[in-house]
Amino acid sequence: MQNQNNNVQEMTHRFYKDTDGIWYIDLPEFLEEGLGTKANLMMVAGADTFLEVLSNNKNEVTIQISTNPYPEQTFALNKTHMGMDKNLLDSVGHAPVDYGAYYIANPSGHVLWLCPVTEYVFGGKYPDSIYINVIESKPKTFYHLLVDESGSMYDCKEQTINGLFEQRNKIIELANKFPEQEIRVGLTFFNSQVNPIFEQLTVQQMLEQTIHNYFPNGNTALYDAIGIGINSIDKHVNNPDDTVVFIILTDGYENASRLFDLDQIRQLITSKEVSGKWTFSYLGATFDAIEMAEMMEIKRQNSIVFNKKSMGKDVWNRLSDSMDDYLIKKRSGDSLGDLYSKK
Repeated sequence: MQNQNNNVQEMTHRFYKDTDGIWYIDLPEFLEEGLGTKANLMMVAGADTFLEVLSNNKNEVTIQISTNPYPEQTFALNKTHMGMDKNLLDSVGHAPVDYGAYYIANPSGHVLWLCPVTEYVFGGKYPDSIYINVIESKPKTFYHLLVDESGSMYDCKEQTINGLFEQRNKIIELANKFPEQEIRVGLTFFNSQVNPIFEQLTVQQMLEQTIHNYFPNGNTALYDAIGIGINSIDKHVNNPDDTVVFIILTDGYENASRLFDLDQIRQLITSKEVSGKWTFSYLGATFDAIEMAEMMEIKRQNSIVFNKKSMGKDVWNRLSDSMDDYLIKKRSGDSLGDLYSKK
């Protein structure tokens, strides 16, 4: 978001540390305009360690930026000289560039390098001074769908694909309806292997994703999918008001996990549920799905037996309604333990 007035530029930008451990500026429009690749958006050569400070060693931070001093600012970045360390840039995989600029952060004295994307951000120039302040992040709701892709799901392949697109549209609707909250989205397919399609994306990032081919085959590594998914999300739950909704959709039984067993999954789910920040739901197409959920310590009231022929009503519509209710309860500070309303 950017505002320009009498040559004063004001904006907010999100920066995040990806799974490769490298910091990036979240600038989808730069990529959409074909101006470069993700490697152009790396924050390196002192900018990365500065972001560690600003984020308090977390994985992301949103910063208010201005070319004019303002009362809330915490740092002033003052340009010292143009230049770059080509060997360092090559070693970390930064996109090739011909120049850059060094800044010193006052009052800390931290030195950092900013790449030419800075000129894109500031309309064609490197400002002499940049004034910044960290914006406290919104409480996040991590909404993760764990979807069975084993061979037995083939007879409901189209219903599953259609339902995932419906969920995508519902998430966009929820983001607009609850602007005070930030929804992060994840999708994992699993069969004999666990295949994360995307994880912890903002709604904007989700819109840029395509759902990879969903082609049911293989066995059911259910426990591995749950364990890997929980551990991946847990690294990003940093704010006291962050919460997680973890949805498991399957039509069969565990038969292929190698990393996690039932006892480990029971312990993981119990430890998360007791915090009051995690809500698990099990949607199964077997007659004993609710009993299967309880074996994993998932609450009976958050478990559903569904008929594949009526997945739209039994699964996707119900999930959509439940997330609406969930975010209303979160907004009001109510208990989040029960995902589905009693109707």
